[in-house]
Amino acid sequence: MPDNKVNVFIAFSPADTALKDELEEHLTILQRQGVINVWHNQKIEAGQDFGEIQAQALQNAQIILLLISSDFLASDNAYENEVLKALERHKQGQARVIPVILRDCIWKTGALGQLAPLPQGAIPVTEWDNPDSAFKNIASEIQKIVARFTLQNGAWVYEQNPDSAGSKPKINRWLAAVIGIVAITAGLFAGIAYQNKATEAKLEEDKKQLINNLQGDWVNPNTDDSFVHRLQFRENYVGVYSLGNNEEIYWGEQEVQIVTARKCKVNYEDGLSFDLEVVKSNLFDTLVENLVVIYRLDTPGIMGLRNSRLVREKTLQLLAMRNPNKSTSRLDTAQFVLKNQNVVNLKDLNLTPRMILDVAAMPADTTKTPINATKVSKAIELRKLNILTPDTVKLNTAPTEDKSNQLNHIGDSKIRVLPATTPDSAVLGRVKTKNAIRQSK
Repeated sequence: MPDNKVNVFIAFSPADTALKDELEEHLTILQRQGVINVWHNQKIEAGQDFGEIQAQALQNAQIILLLISSDFLASDNAYENEVLKALERHKQGQARVIPVILRDCIWKTGALGQLAPLPQGAIPVTEWDNPDSAFKNIASEIQKIVARFTLQNGAWVYEQNPDSAGSKPKINRWLAAVIGIVAITAGLFAGIAYQNKATEAKLEEDKKQLINNLQGDWVNPNTDDSFVHRLQFRENYVGVYSLGNNEEIYWGEQEVQIVTARKCKVNYEDGLSFDLEVVKSNLFDTLVENLVVIYRLDTPGIMGLRNSRLVREKTLQLLAMRNPNKSTSRLDTAQFVLKNQNVVNLKDLNLTPRMILDVAAMPADTTKTPINATKVSKAIELRKLNILTPDTVKLNTAPTEDKSNQLNHIGDSKIRVLPATTPDSAVLGRVKTKNAIRQSK
């Protein structure tokens, strides 16, 4: 037998705990009024059966809030144990499921795309000038939805249209609203125009600040997530690197397109594009700034939405010194990704970013996107047999006293060529024959 409070279930990613807490604060007034009960999995006490209690809370909820972000959508556990079950209850009319867009991501797919989201206009909370305004809007809409629930024969029933019994009052209210809107439109236009100019100016300033904040090198500390390994920002351009066995694979340089004050986009030639968003999360038990790379792979048999997290190279160096015992199956993570690496130009290998993906290794772990390092190694060997061009492979080293080993970032003129090799007479003969054919054409 339910009590006289509507149960609200909040499903979220641990990466969005801070935003979840802010939303819960804005719902506190409804809890104090005795209107709702709010539940989320952080209320489960030590020693309790996590899965059983969460499933029971979801079953008892009349309103289910899905706090949408790339981290939440990338979680298999959240999708299977919360999203699918919530959508089934919504379909059966047992609960109302509301997507709450915290951070911008690709969410309008499948059944989720059919649901009306919050806050107003589906603008992510993190993209509002004042996040409190976004949470206020969410809380106000939830209050309206709660008011439509009534207890009938001991069960909560949601009324789609509470005014269906009397259409005339509803028409009158709509008419009054229209008259009121017309009366104040002229005054609003002037105020909105002024506010828009101020907002546009602030947005442009925020965009410049975003570009400045991105400058430098960002590195993926997870060596198993090798597809997006390093990003090098130089003004409005970025170079992307994958991680091979003994080399970094350079995709090329592309212009960064600013989308909002917190997000930008990069497009590559083979149709691969990704969004970049700066957030904060834990690494080695330390809260640091992360650059989240969000992209979609339309490859059969794998999860389409991918999510990689990079940190500043200087940050990783400091954490490596403070945490020398943190290691992976390859090597000590920080030491491995920061050591000197040969850099191979992907175009010189006649490959594209999509071509070096190790699709077979992805279904086992949807949180990592590895490359086929063997395929890259074979392409490098093939180039060596056909005599490498001087700009195919260069040495990417940390700055040292030896100027010949200086770091070769995008745009640097110094290139260190691999040691010259003397091919045998048969190989040299084949090369001379090819050159003669090219010249004759």
